[in-house]
Amino acid sequence: MEIRENGTRYVNYDLWNKTKNEPYDYEKNGLLVHLMSKKILDTNNPITKFILNVFEKSMIFLMKYVDILKNFKNYHWKNR
Repeated sequence: MEIRENGTRYVNYDLWNKTKNEPYDYEKNGLLVHLMSKKILDTNNPITKFILNVFEKSMIFLMKYVDILKNFKNYHWKNR
């Protein structure tokens, strides 16, 4: 039996709702993990690792740039 203080029964529900609805972070978790086979990503070849790393970094850069271009006419976005 779990004993808690009064009013703390649903304390974790808000945290679960926030983590469930957050968008996927490609910079932190990686983009190629969802696109390519795990056998290709876990290679021991340093040239293949370098090429995959460059490809992933360039794709993340392009995705950030597309987010900026989507809000081109929205001058309130990231307005100081």
